[in-house]
Amino acid sequence: MTVMQPRVVPRDGLANPVFDGMGREDDLIVSLTFAPGLTDAQVRLVLVWIREVERSWQPGDPGTSPFAAGEPFVHEQQFHARISGLPDSRRRVRSLIDDLVAGGVRIHDGFFACWRPNASGVLRPRPDPRAPQETSNLADLADYADRLWNPDLAPPPSEVAAELTGGFLVSDELVVEHRGSPLYLPGLRIGYGLLSCDHVPADRRTEEVRAALIAAVKRRWLAVFKAPGREGTRPLPRSQAGGADRIDTIVAGSRRGYSCTIDAAQLLDRPSPTTCRYREYELMEALLDTVDAAGLAPVITWRRFSTPVVLPPLGQPVAIVLQLWEQTTR
Repeated sequence: MTVMQPRVVPRDGLANPVFDGMGREDDLIVSLTFAPGLTDAQVRLVLVWIREVERSWQPGDPGTSPFAAGEPFVHEQQFHARISGLPDSRRRVRSLIDDLVAGGVRIHDGFFACWRPNASGVLRPRPDPRAPQETSNLADLADYADRLWNPDLAPPPSEVAAELTGGFLVSDELVVEHRGSPLYLPGLRIGYGLLSCDHVPADRRTEEVRAALIAAVKRRWLAVFKAPGREGTRPLPRSQAGGADRIDTIVAGSRRGYSCTIDAAQLLDRPSPTTCRYREYELMEALLDTVDAAGLAPVITWRRFSTPVVLPPLGQPVAIVLQLWEQTTR
């Protein structure tokens, strides 16, 4: 019998070194989705684990909980929690997963993140310690481009927090985005920010890249959880003219590349009523597969566009623009 292996973000799940040395000051975010058919007994495994965590925790104030307000969320196909103030939260979540698997639960996919206070005391996703040291001290767009392709220079950031604080309102209730570690995939240099470019006519090579991209996205989205009624949903790359599953050919200086836009709603995951996530990591995995299949440069430039919600910098994501590049020199 073939055992379904869950797809997790990050790829190595809780074994990722971003979770090493977690302490009481860190928050662990965990989202699990289950294959259909979860029984009442299997749901009780989750509820028993929640009670055991709450009973063993030694809070500073009576009545408080290690779980964020309104969490955890338990559903026949989903579990989500944000855990605070536990020195061994990773071990506890691993024990939950072991108990679920031993109880016959088929985990479809999972998401894990460690939030750690920054110098100002604000909780931010902790970066993967294996990622190269980035620099946001960029002189101009030319400096940004140099750092994208020159492996001897510190790369530009793969994310810009001020533009990636997401959320939206549902019946006047705020749904807040939970982000994971800044985007990092070995073998891929990801830069947050688009290069100025001109559009040129498509040709046979454009079709080769388009076909590789669509195949990679379809393959990757077969493995992700989709809410009932949205089983066929996947990202649909759009060209500047708006055609679905189309891309544009672009040039920036002597570099040739390809661009497309993806509606943010097609990346949306709702692990609980009050939280959301956009599957940008999974999208980058598909782009890495595209780079390998089409022989492109291992460089991705991207940017997310949002509309304001309540107060800046909170914004509702609308679209993501991607740029892929050929392996040419300037």
